[in-house]
Amino acid sequence: MNANGSIDHFRRQWQTHIAAAEYDMTYPAERPRNQWQLLERFKADLMRDLLISEGYGPGSTVLECGCGAAGIGIDLGLQGWRVTGLDISEDGLEMASQNAASHGLGEELELLVGHVEAPPVPDGSFDVVTSFGLLEHFEDMGPAMDGMVRTLRPGGLFVAEVVSFRPSALVAGRLFDMAASASYNLARLRVRKALHSWRKLVPDFYEKPLGRNGSRRVLEQAGLTDVRVWGIRPFPPLGLPASLEQKYMTLIDRASSFVKWFDSADNVITNSWGWSLMAVGRKPSLSDQDRPSP
Repeated sequence: MNANGSIDHFRRQWQTHIAAAEYDMTYPAERPRNQWQLLERFKADLMRDLLISEGYGPGSTVLECGCGAAGIGIDLGLQGWRVTGLDISEDGLEMASQNAASHGLGEELELLVGHVEAPPVPDGSFDVVTSFGLLEHFEDMGPAMDGMVRTLRPGGLFVAEVVSFRPSALVAGRLFDMAASASYNLARLRVRKALHSWRKLVPDFYEKPLGRNGSRRVLEQAGLTDVRVWGIRPFPPLGLPASLEQKYMTLIDRASSFVKWFDSADNVITNSWGWSLMAVGRKPSLSDQDRPSP
C-alpha cells in the first residue's frame, strides 16, 4: 500500500461510522437514506447482471478484496452467491459483520483479515474475485493483482472498480464540493477554512490517474485475458445539505433507466465521463495455459 495515508484514512472512516453505529452506510438499499446507498444500489444491479451474464450466477464463490463494510458482498450473499470478504482493517470487518447481521446474513458471509498481496486462502479457490475502489491506492498494483489472481480458479472471473483521478464526473464532483465549501466558509468569514477547501479536490490518500488503457494493462500484466474496461457511474456523490441531498437523490432515482444504460454503454462519452471504471478479465483455463504459443 502507498505511503500517502489511504490505510489510515479508511481506518479513521470506519472508526467514525462504528462510533455512530452507521454500519450500513454503503449498503445498496432499496430505500436509500443517503447518496452512497443509492449509488451502490445501481452498482449492485450492475454486478448481479454482469456475473450472471458471465456464467457465475447464485451459488458461485466470490472473494471481495478490500471489502470494508462489504455492501456489495452482502447484497450478493443475500441473493445466493457464496461470498468471502477480505480486508486489512479489523475496523472495516467489524463494519461488515454488523452490516451483514443487520440484513439477516450471518455465517453465510465469511470475513478474513489479511493483505491482498497474500490472501489467506488457497490458490484457485474462487470462481470470482472482486475489488471496488481498491487498486488505485497502490503505488505498485502488480503484487496486489498477482495475489488476487492466484485465488481465482482457472477460467475464473476478475472484476474491479477502479476509481481513477482523471477528468471525469469524479473530478467534476470534487470541484463542486471544493467551490461549495469555499463559498460557505467565506460567507461566514472563515478564511482559513475556505483556503483549506482545496482538500476536497485532492484527498489525503492516493489515486492513480489511470485511464482505460492503463487499467487494461494492469489486468493483462497479471495474466488475465478477454480484458474489458469501461466507464460507469454518471452521477458523482456531492457534499450537500440534507434538504438538497434529497432533491439530488430524487433526480438520480428518476434517471435510473439512464444510469443503467450508462453503466453498460461502453462508448466514447460514457468512458470519458464515468465516475469510475469497471475492469473485467478472465484467468486462463488449464486448456489455455497448456496451449502452445503461436
